[in-house]
Amino acid sequence: MGVEEDLEDLHALAESTDAAVDSQDLASAVDGVTRQPTLPILPPAIPPPAVPSVAPVPAVPPVLRPLAPLPIRPPVFRPPAPKKEQAGSSSGSDSDDDDSGRAGAVPGSIVEYEITEESRLVRERHEKAMQDLMMKRRGASLAVPTNDKAVRVRLRRLGEPMTLFGEREMERRDRLRMLMAKFDAEGQLEKLMKDHEDEEAAASAAPEDVEEEMLQYPFYTERSKALLDARIDIAKFSIARAALRLERARRRRDCPDEDVDAEIDRELKRQRACPCIAVRLVMIDHCQAALPPTMESCLPHGAQIGVCYGMLGSNLPSRPDVVALYNQRNIRRMRLYGPDQHALQALRGTNIELMLGLPNEDLQRIASSQANANTWVQNNVKNYRNVRFRYIAVGNEVQPSSQNAQFLVPAMRNIQTAISNAGLGAQIKVSTAVDTIILGESSPPSKGTLKSDHRPLLDPIIQFLVNNKSPLLVNIYPYFSYANNPRERLDYALFTANSVVVQDGPLGYRNLFDAILDAVYSALEKAGGGSLEVVVSESGWPSAGGKATSIDNARIYNSNLIQHVKQGTPKKPGKPIETYIFAMFDEDQKTPKLEKHWGLFFPNKQPKYPINFN
Repeated sequence: MGVEEDLEDLHALAESTDAAVDSQDLASAVDGVTRQPTLPILPPAIPPPAVPSVAPVPAVPPVLRPLAPLPIRPPVFRPPAPKKEQAGSSSGSDSDDDDSGRAGAVPGSIVEYEITEESRLVRERHEKAMQDLMMKRRGASLAVPTNDKAVRVRLRRLGEPMTLFGEREMERRDRLRMLMAKFDAEGQLEKLMKDHEDEEAAASAAPEDVEEEMLQYPFYTERSKALLDARIDIAKFSIARAALRLERARRRRDCPDEDVDAEIDRELKRQRACPCIAVRLVMIDHCQAALPPTMESCLPHGAQIGVCYGMLGSNLPSRPDVVALYNQRNIRRMRLYGPDQHALQALRGTNIELMLGLPNEDLQRIASSQANANTWVQNNVKNYRNVRFRYIAVGNEVQPSSQNAQFLVPAMRNIQTAISNAGLGAQIKVSTAVDTIILGESSPPSKGTLKSDHRPLLDPIIQFLVNNKSPLLVNIYPYFSYANNPRERLDYALFTANSVVVQDGPLGYRNLFDAILDAVYSALEKAGGGSLEVVVSESGWPSAGGKATSIDNARIYNSNLIQHVKQGTPKKPGKPIETYIFAMFDEDQKTPKLEKHWGLFFPNKQPKYPINFN
């Protein structure tokens, strides 16, 4: 007999008697019942559906595995609650449903199930996450001050620390927001509103005091002006070093086969020897010194000397040999008078900066069509991406009386447009080369003016250069001024005068080169070109063929020129002068005889005289 039948007998026995059975008798009665284990209830067997007869299939004996017994958790019994009178009048259907739905449960008892520790922890985490979410939603609906000073004041009023270690402004404001949400949830909203009203009243009562306090909030320590100036000068110096490193990286990227370390190391050594480095160290130690008026003399492109590469000579070395000679002699700039493809090919991947000429005979063709200019730039510039182009010299010494004069400025404009369209406008400057015949008056230098008959040609050139921030290329030859003027002194032309030769107001001139160059600057100022820079695109001294021509005089002039251009002129002191010496080799195919002997080297690449380009 099962436990269910025993319980039904007990209920029948209780209903047949009017006397109530107390809890002790019921317990003894339950203990007297023989308990038997509950058998598992198995679902009724369902017969398989009828299957039409098919070909017999070999029967595979089923593998019968014993089923694991279901875990039996004994229910927890509680004494039944006292029955009410109306409980016995309940419908039989309800009792039947209740009994059938609670198989094995004792009537009047409550079945409880145990909760595992993992379930309890999950429920607690869920409840905490919900509380945090509700707190954030509540905090988002509150108005929190955005001013850091007001946030600090509010925290102080709430009895909280004004700031925590390492806490930033936004973190402090978020902390205040969560505190306000907590107090609001606890029903302290009125207190918060009162604090807010007090804050508004205090702010409206003395706004100037609050603003003054805010302005006095320290965020840096002010130091002396000497230290500030020192840091500015150090930054300028560091920028120059950074530019060298960037240049090295770019050239290694564009030309992996090029070795630029030697050049960069030489430049860094030269900068270390520059006086401004010592000044920089003094500023760091004492913060009382200042750099020289300009630091351009310490920059890599200040006064490097270039050499013009003419090709009108017999038995000249090959283009690669000439480029190798430039590198061997540390000549960092070259001027070519035309787009010689073999020379451009030899310059690929080198660190030699190039001034490329557009010959006078090509001016009309380039000026007549923008397409022609685009083709010229494509064939001679863009096709040589790893050549370091610096200038395009459109024409050389074009005179107003020449038939090419009318094409000069249009050709310059077309080349400039082609360069800009190629994305090279910031790297390559377009200009033209003129000679000192343009000067109508040159002595003293401050009275320098342009010839009136040259102004129709020169004025558009000056305007073009000013608009494009390009320099004017000027061929300056003190030799011709000395040779054509019997009153000029030789030492004044060779940079060897021991005292001032020409006094021009407060400026004194000891050499003819400075006098001519400053006369050009004065003439440009009077013609609206005061902002222009001047690049000396040719200068030199012949070694034979004319008055005072000798190897010794050529050596003196060119050697002194290399050293002098680092210093600037009396009109522009301390500003290095970019200069190109004429020429690399003698050109025996030129006429007259004087034009054949301007070279620094013989065709066998040996120097005519000792000369140092460093």
